[in-house]
Amino acid sequence: MLTDKRCLVMNESGVPALGSANGTGIGGMAGDALHPLALGNVKTIRQLLDASVQEEVRRISIIGIGGVKDRSGYERMKSVGAAAVGVGTALGREGVVVFKKITDGGP
Repeated sequence: MLTDKRCLVMNESGVPALGSANGTGIGGMAGDALHPLALGNVKTIRQLLDASVQEEVRRISIIGIGGVKDRSGYERMKSVGAAAVGVGTALGREGVVVFKKITDGGP
């Protein structure tokens, strides 16, 4: 049984558009493609928590992660309710310099 999420992006010819370790093009969704979904999830979860009648539930903090690679992505994640923002794919691709890009807002 598969317990993790799988993603497949195909081009117009029906061929996998992204590479993968096993050559099938199937893998986890990450980076830019995930950002809109992550933003929607963080916003929805924040709204649900805020609507709770229980104060301790309203105080739960959310760590937003998904497709954050620059200052604007960081700011979008904070604007929808993330108390903290994680960086995954961009850290792997760019190294720790990505944090300077996020904090300084540069390229």
